[in-house]
Amino acid sequence: MSRNLSCILATLCLLGPATPAAAAVFVVDNDLGDAPDAAATTGSLGWAVWSANNTAGPDQISFAIPGLGPVTILAAEEYLLTDPGTLIDGFSQAGSSANTNPAPGPLDTSLMISVDGSVAGGFSVFRIETDDVTIRGLNVHSGPLFEISICMMSIGCTNNRIQGNFLGTEITGTTPLPSGWLTWDTPYCAGVHIANRAASNFVGPDAGDPADRNLISGERRGDDPMVGFGVLFDGSGGSPSTNSVADNLIGTDPSGGNPVPNTNGVMFFSGSIDNEIANNVLAGNAEWGLAMIGFTAGANSSNRIRRNFVGLDPTTDLPVPNGSDDGDLGGRPSGVDTGGQFRYQIAEVVTRADYCGNGAIEGGEECDDGGTDDGDGCNSSCALEAGWACRTVSGVSWCGSMAGAGEVVVTEIMQNPGCVNDSEGEWFEIRNASGRDLSLRGWRISDDDTDGFVLEDGHLPVGAHVVLCRNGDGATNGNVGGRDVPRRA
Repeated sequence: MSRNLSCILATLCLLGPATPAAAAVFVVDNDLGDAPDAAATTGSLGWAVWSANNTAGPDQISFAIPGLGPVTILAAEEYLLTDPGTLIDGFSQAGSSANTNPAPGPLDTSLMISVDGSVAGGFSVFRIETDDVTIRGLNVHSGPLFEISICMMSIGCTNNRIQGNFLGTEITGTTPLPSGWLTWDTPYCAGVHIANRAASNFVGPDAGDPADRNLISGERRGDDPMVGFGVLFDGSGGSPSTNSVADNLIGTDPSGGNPVPNTNGVMFFSGSIDNEIANNVLAGNAEWGLAMIGFTAGANSSNRIRRNFVGLDPTTDLPVPNGSDDGDLGGRPSGVDTGGQFRYQIAEVVTRADYCGNGAIEGGEECDDGGTDDGDGCNSSCALEAGWACRTVSGVSWCGSMAGAGEVVVTEIMQNPGCVNDSEGEWFEIRNASGRDLSLRGWRISDDDTDGFVLEDGHLPVGAHVVLCRNGDGATNGNVGGRDVPRRA
């Protein structure tokens, strides 16, 4: 008996919040460095920042400056940002493109907007004194004290993002152009300055997007070991907390293999709590990759320092040392100085070996078959071995021997067997005519249509034959012997 079932769709209409207003967009179409005030020329960056500060709600500053090649804006005054929700998007300029490589690999970012603070009044090239500001896709260099500061004069700025920028260098990231030329009671020089209880801000990705990775290098003036920081957590006016510095290159060029030194990569100064420094390359710095200084016990506490490449090129594992990588740090990772502070957490300082063998291709690996054996196509350093090819299936490398034309020969085929069904009894036989043993792991067997599978195991010695069956059970496949070889579609 059949029964017709009726489905009644009940729709609930819920009264929700009003749709938020669209962001106001201010387009920078010239390279004038006017101060951000009412007198700024329309279309200048200063005009756009002043307009955003004086327009309630979210704002976007985009770029459409005519001409080919990179554009430099020589700032006359620091760009002070006071309106929550402002986005400054350098990637909107034609010709620019965001990085595509996952951390900790090299950066392929291409920037077209450079902001030069070498004559700017104020303290920073960009100074954020509010919440929810994003600065992305810019080259920023030569600031008075800092390239970008968060909460220098305010208290508790949150949810700001510094993403996809090159700070402290020229636009290609290979030549240092540091901040810190302004004479001040305490000498400063930093790519990013985070101060005065700033919380939950992001330097680098907040959701793992490779496009948001920064290069922060070149912040060094003279030989003073306390002047020059890639990222400075400044607790002198209240401890910054719950901020994230992740997936960046700090102290190198975009390849991660050549030093463009900061004096120190990351510095916790005089009180920073519960911040995270994760998956960065901290290499090539003149002093420390990471350092902590405080004037009371526990001033820098509960900070999580994990999975950073310290003093190494993550692609090759070759040294790109920090100046204080002396190997005598009381068991602490090379290039890390805790300054005698309590309750810090250094979970991992990694090399490529920490990734290799986990079954996922990352950290500059050519392959990763879930193991660290040599002689199986993917060696103990997760590099592809000569004479092998690897196929990625569900994120894992399946590696087999490469065979040239005529080295593996099909010697017999059974199709459309008469005594059993095709799905049970079809098979074909191959012979190794190569003169060397072959691994069949990772080989894909397919027809001219859509059927196929990948072998997860199998070995074919010199001169040997192997029969590949649709079904390895001799009791049901027409009495063809053998063993099951794991395979997947």
